[in-house]
Amino acid sequence: MAFFSATRRRVRCVQVFMVILAVAPFLCAVTAYMAGLDQHAFLSSLAVFRSTPAPTVVVQSEAGPIKIRPTSPPQHPTASANQHPTAGNLKVPDTVPAKVSPITVSLLSPRKDSIKVGDMIHYRITCRHQNGSLLSSGGGVWYAFLSSKSNPKASTAGRVVDHKNGSYSIYAYAGWAGTGTLTVTRALDNDAVDYMNNTIWPAEGRGVWKGIFQAPKGNTASSTCRLTRTGNLTGMCLYPRPNALGKTVFYCEKPEGVECDKLVSTKSDDRQMRRTLVILNREKAALVARTKTHLKVPIVLENPVVNISGPPSASTPVIQGCHTEQQISDGYWLENKWYSLICENKDWTEKSTLTSCLRNKQLLMYGDSTSRQWFHHTIDLLGEKFAPVPGEFGFHCFRHYDDIDLSILISFPKQLVGSRAVRLEGVFYEHDLIDALNDTRCNYILVVSPWAHFSFWSRDSYTERTLLLREALLRFRRRCPDAPIVVKGPHPRERVRSTVFSVDFMTRGIGEINRRVLGDIGAWYLPTWDINNAAPIGNGIHMPSFVVHEELKVFFSYVCGNSKMPPLDNRSPKNRK
Repeated sequence: MAFFSATRRRVRCVQVFMVILAVAPFLCAVTAYMAGLDQHAFLSSLAVFRSTPAPTVVVQSEAGPIKIRPTSPPQHPTASANQHPTAGNLKVPDTVPAKVSPITVSLLSPRKDSIKVGDMIHYRITCRHQNGSLLSSGGGVWYAFLSSKSNPKASTAGRVVDHKNGSYSIYAYAGWAGTGTLTVTRALDNDAVDYMNNTIWPAEGRGVWKGIFQAPKGNTASSTCRLTRTGNLTGMCLYPRPNALGKTVFYCEKPEGVECDKLVSTKSDDRQMRRTLVILNREKAALVARTKTHLKVPIVLENPVVNISGPPSASTPVIQGCHTEQQISDGYWLENKWYSLICENKDWTEKSTLTSCLRNKQLLMYGDSTSRQWFHHTIDLLGEKFAPVPGEFGFHCFRHYDDIDLSILISFPKQLVGSRAVRLEGVFYEHDLIDALNDTRCNYILVVSPWAHFSFWSRDSYTERTLLLREALLRFRRRCPDAPIVVKGPHPRERVRSTVFSVDFMTRGIGEINRRVLGDIGAWYLPTWDINNAAPIGNGIHMPSFVVHEELKVFFSYVCGNSKMPPLDNRSPKNRK
């Protein structure tokens, strides 16, 4: 009996101890509330009290282990919108404010019940702190789309304007009758934008290549190559090109026993480039983690759907030729067809029409693999055949079609970033190729598209390169004042992904540099961002043929129609607003 009495006393002591453990979170919550902590913290403490079970304790007795499960604390009804749980005689105050949404989107004009085809719909994004106060600055990067998945299948990209005070305007063109659903996503907040502008983009050495050298006795040697504008390059193999790179120098570590002039090819080193980004991001772990969630979770909108009244067919303003100034909206998709708001919607891609436009011409494209898509698709539209030439380098292809006296070229620049090794004898700086154009007929059509391989360049290096390209184009303009020049803009390639290192951020920045530096040299700037961004398919570097086709329709509207060439502005880009 004495044994069992002692055991009971032990059990009772443990039960008292477990009751203390069970109510401890509640007592802490009450203490926190009485001490003046905010009501949200108090409710969080209560939530711990209500939801955290006390642990099962095992007591060792002479009769063996005894498991004691403490009685669960009393459960309270789930709180409704106007009711809060109670704990004992302490009633939680019902003055707890509703949580403020940090981002709201509202329709400004037209009224929701009066939107018609052809209207420019204006929304407002407002960003707040958690306490409800307005943010005092802007700087974020946003994606906005108005779309309809069926009846009709349509979409357009919203133009986002930053008011620099925590608010943004979205302008979306109502190009179709039916419903339109607004989707808004913040890609980068202002902290991430500052980090990209002040740390990532200015950083030199982000672009890394493996240089392949011809070594003695038929062997090869390799070393690491980079671009730089500063630093001690003693003992390195230097490959300067002032007329194309300016102060930037492409250099390689010198392999032992190999001369510098034996460099024969390069290939981008993705592993080294990722490692460089890891080092740059090391002190921004929280920012990186926060940014990864932005594109995955669109902003929750209360009323995202609007009704658009009007004729069921597409409705676009009458445009004579093409606009030379940037428009609020570039256009919209309707049933897999792009309706442009910057050029007349005449289709120049029909074979006889296109042949008439390109007869006796030299169409020269200086760009990248997206320009190569234009090259191949144009040949297909003409009904011609692209026959591979043995030994031809894939980065510089020239064809001449005698039946229509058309020469067509695609040429990539040096310092390519990609999965393939690039033989240096097969790539050229476009600056040099443009300077070599000396046909007195001046029957040229030039396309320059420097963007897809330059997100790993520092901003200063890319800007100087573009300024030098401007000088080459101006020299060409003086030789051939009437030859059309089209600057093909970039498009997004990773909207479905999100990292603090955003290629799209720099890609768009490259487009802004191109527009500012090359936009007033008597050249057309052809924006392709919205065509691709709003396309009814995910973004990527190489878009499907129906998107490429719609890009070319706009391009040929520039060069085949009656559009007047943009004016030539001889002022330095630094002196232009």
